[in-house]
Amino acid sequence: MMIVFRVVVISIASCGTLFLLFFHSPSLFHPNRYLLRAILSLGHVPLFGLIAWTVLLAINLKNLRISNWPTRSYAVAFLFTLGLSLLAEFLQIITPRDANIGDVFLNALGAALFLGAGLLWTNQEFSERSGRWHKRLRLIFLVVSVIIVAFLAYPVVVLTIDEIQIKTSFPVIASFETEREMKRWNTGNNELSLSEEYVNEGKYSLRVALSPGRFSGISMTRPPSDWRGFDSFDFTVFNPSNKNLMLMLKIFDWDHKYKYNDRFNRLVRISPGKNSISIPLQEIESAPARRRMQMDKIGQISFFMRNLRQTQVLYFDNARLSKK
Repeated sequence: MMIVFRVVVISIASCGTLFLLFFHSPSLFHPNRYLLRAILSLGHVPLFGLIAWTVLLAINLKNLRISNWPTRSYAVAFLFTLGLSLLAEFLQIITPRDANIGDVFLNALGAALFLGAGLLWTNQEFSERSGRWHKRLRLIFLVVSVIIVAFLAYPVVVLTIDEIQIKTSFPVIASFETEREMKRWNTGNNELSLSEEYVNEGKYSLRVALSPGRFSGISMTRPPSDWRGFDSFDFTVFNPSNKNLMLMLKIFDWDHKYKYNDRFNRLVRISPGKNSISIPLQEIESAPARRRMQMDKIGQISFFMRNLRQTQVLYFDNARLSKK
């Protein structure tokens, strides 16, 4: 009867794990939800830590006194949890979710941290075996655990601070006033830097040195996504050269099919000197050929030039949404 109960407990834990890992919502797990994806990734650690403890409990159901659990049962619980993790990642290959070896590492790490803490702080057998080293092992484990958790949590903290700044600055899309903003842009082979030259508002503009090539540009991959309730997308470009330039603006939403006619494309003439550009949001919304742009799910803004034979410098400033 006890064996059956153990099987039931472990089966429930396994099925619950597989459900959480295979549950797929295109909106919830969309690549543009950077902060949520970072939180979910970090969540693998406590999730598999709890699973490991559930397995450990099932192994030791005959003796619910934690201090008397055999040391080997911790190893068995870890190996079972690791096997469950490998199975889950393998099965994700046939689901809309993506298999990721990094998740296996986080799962194993969570199991090791939770089981290690239990072994060092509750297990009498291990305490007796380690003798006078027991307190030192606890201290080492605690320090290493804090460092690991801090390292894993750092991206979540940084993204949280950045998300707060984005929401606080809205409807400004990009003010180019801080180094943190620079990390929201993919630059390719091009060079970005804050500049005190040709500033339209604030202290700095964004100096962009576009490299020679067929397509040279920059992309903001994490803009504020909800543009509803506004009338235009405005920005300033300063052209320090003495010739007219053609700048391509590309905007698409989360449902973009990566086809030319499924996004907003606009070729903008950039004259020498200051250029104030205003794009009606109505035109952006109606740009896809067979649907309406989702104005509450804007996914990317790109500026680029084509067929450059030499480096071209432009200065961008004060990209924002405006009302009439």
